[in-house]
Amino acid sequence: RLFYECMINRIFLCFPTMSYLHSPVFWFLLTYLACGLSAIFYIKDSPTWEVRPFHELIFGIFAYLSPITAFMIVLFTHFSANADIVTLPNFIARDREKAVALLNECTYIRDKDFRIAFRRAEHLIEELASESRILLTLDTPELMQLVLDQ
Repeated sequence: RLFYECMINRIFLCFPTMSYLHSPVFWFLLTYLACGLSAIFYIKDSPTWEVRPFHELIFGIFAYLSPITAFMIVLFTHFSANADIVTLPNFIARDREKAVALLNECTYIRDKDFRIAFRRAEHLIEELASESRILLTLDTPELMQLVLDQ
């Protein structure tokens, strides 16, 4: 949504392509999986499980592993946000001249730079509100222009 709000206001956000391998959540879940799998060795040697058959251990661990396995399958097969966005060819196909004119008028900003500028704009609004005791209300075009000015 932010991308489209920015585009309407002549700001083109440049997001880097990112793999799930760079996500800390992915590595956390992978570590969690490894810890869960290593528990099998400790449970297998515990006195409680010595009297039970091995297949009960497997079925007990299966309840833990099945959601993680399902998550991994979904992650590796359907990890793409492209289904939820309007692609550039579809955007241009509707009205080529207007789309190209809009893209030519845009200011191109990296997502990190936009985040920094947005925080500066937010800080400026808070500072003005605390000094003057004025509550500023900006609409989206005004806020986007303030972010560009930062």
